[in-house]
Amino acid sequence: SVKVEIKEHNFALDDKEVPIDVKVTADKVGAEESIPDYAAENKNLKEWSQNGDIYVNTYDFISDANYTHAITYTDLAGNTASYGPGYFTVDKTNPTGKAEIKGFGFWESLLEKITFGLFSPSTVDVEATGSDYTSPIHQVQYTRVHDQMTRDELEAYNSWSSASEDRPGFAGFSVSPDEQFIVYIKVTDYAGNYEFFSSDGMIVDSTKPDPVVTITNLSPSQNGIFNEDVTLQIDVEDPTVGDTYSGLEKVWYIVSGAGNVNTSETIELLNNSKNRTQGNKTFRQVITVPASVYNSNDVKVQAFAQDFSGNQGESEITELKIDVTNPTISVSWDLNNPSNGRYYKDTRTATVTVTDRNFDEDNVRFNVTNTDGTEANISGWSSSSNIGVSDHAT
Repeated sequence: SVKVEIKEHNFALDDKEVPIDVKVTADKVGAEESIPDYAAENKNLKEWSQNGDIYVNTYDFISDANYTHAITYTDLAGNTASYGPGYFTVDKTNPTGKAEIKGFGFWESLLEKITFGLFSPSTVDVEATGSDYTSPIHQVQYTRVHDQMTRDELEAYNSWSSASEDRPGFAGFSVSPDEQFIVYIKVTDYAGNYEFFSSDGMIVDSTKPDPVVTITNLSPSQNGIFNEDVTLQIDVEDPTVGDTYSGLEKVWYIVSGAGNVNTSETIELLNNSKNRTQGNKTFRQVITVPASVYNSNDVKVQAFAQDFSGNQGESEITELKIDVTNPTISVSWDLNNPSNGRYYKDTRTATVTVTDRNFDEDNVRFNVTNTDGTEANISGWSSSSNIGVSDHAT
């Protein structure tokens, strides 16, 4: 508000304009605002109040703008008095700001709902900027915090960092793994207006998840070999490092069989690719390796996990032996022409052939009986080269 006071006995003629020249120029006028005709207003004698030789006029600078204000008054005798020029700014509008995480986006408001859906396995660069159309930016203040803050909490917050004095409208910094953060910005202009801005939630995570595979048997193995479906339990955890974690995006496993069977498949257990928000810190699922499909001594199972930052972990390979094929036994003899139907005068030899992938001679029992107690002479065993590999091994 401006109060113009002029002391003059011969101020103005009643039927004429006041001999005053009020010059007002306005720069960077606010949007949808207009500047009154201050010169015309001051020339109107009705706008002035009188108290003796003191004449007073008041008027307001309402619109946002940078003003230059000058006055020259000339009395009826030609004497002059002047004021100014004076310079001032009216700015009732809050400044604008932007929080930017390079490569992930920018935000120009204070978000009411924060989701931790941005992930990076390496250092990210952050920029905080502020601007104001009418008055200059006094300072950009910024901070990064682990959890979301309300406006009331921001109003009371007093641990801001500030942009440099030579560049008050800009600040930049980097965030290294492993950290979960939200960027908050407070932008203040020279008129004292301020506003808050925030980024969405960001997770910088370079720590791999650590899947662990354990085996639970539905029935005990025989000498480390299973003769039925094998049950495995897959456990995955994305560890907390730097007080944060990304959350599991995918979990899958690969099971393969070689040797007696040749087959392989990849089975997905978890896929959060379409819901990229922090979650699933741990995961557990029981899987079954079907014995009828993986009937082999060379079965391998390995689990994998990937977090939202792209880090991938893997379990150790679990090796299994599965055998659901019954062995076969055959006996062949020499000297097949006995006298009187069943009598031999020479030593007769039987060759015993066992077909089995996992042959163990200790598991063979011979039951040989005769009338005079003489024991049979039993040789050692010989094996084919594919023993332990094929169900056709002999």
